[in-house]
Amino acid sequence: MKTNKYHSIDKTFFVLGAKLPFEVFQGDQESKAISILLYKDKKITPEDLEKVRRARELYIAQEEKISYDDYAISHLKSISKERVITFSQKAKVILDKAQSIMQRLFSDPNTLGHIGIIKEVVDELVMTILDDDFSIRSILELASHDYYTHTHSINVTIYAISLGKHLKISATDLKTLGEAALMHDLGKSKIRADIINKKGKLTTYEFEYMKHHSEWSYD
Repeated sequence: MKTNKYHSIDKTFFVLGAKLPFEVFQGDQESKAISILLYKDKKITPEDLEKVRRARELYIAQEEKISYDDYAISHLKSISKERVITFSQKAKVILDKAQSIMQRLFSDPNTLGHIGIIKEVVDELVMTILDDDFSIRSILELASHDYYTHTHSINVTIYAISLGKHLKISATDLKTLGEAALMHDLGKSKIRADIINKKGKLTTYEFEYMKHHSEWSYD
């Protein structure tokens, strides 16, 4: 695959016998010394795991990030049973997955197939926040702080579920709360980009237009 952009990945999420939905590269991104290590559609062997262990850094092509997020979260539970994974490693995978899903959702909000994936991501966020090792500071340190609407929605979800946990509401209600929080700003996908990204004060018309986003989120 020809690409100029790469995304660094964690060595932890390689499972014996699993089929790779992306190519894996090794090397040093800064020096551009990148070479392919594992090919797409390959089932991972013990020899491959050894290659992964010895590699200094691992990368995927930036355009394969969604495939990687799907792969990592699908193997998260099985890996957790087989080996020790830190809270930060688990939380990072779930947050990356949430980021990818929200980017997809805001670009195509009317696709109902996204709803099942949203429930899956919220389930994982709830389990992460209910984890004994959880602290709001620890997870927000891993969360993205770029102010994009989808990033804001994820951070609001973290705060909402954390508050629900503090109030001791049930896990079922935490999931409902999390889904509502994750989708609360979805109506902004209908707002023109020049208004969403405007620097400075909105005009009266722009402000009135912007206020419709909450009802569009509900719809």
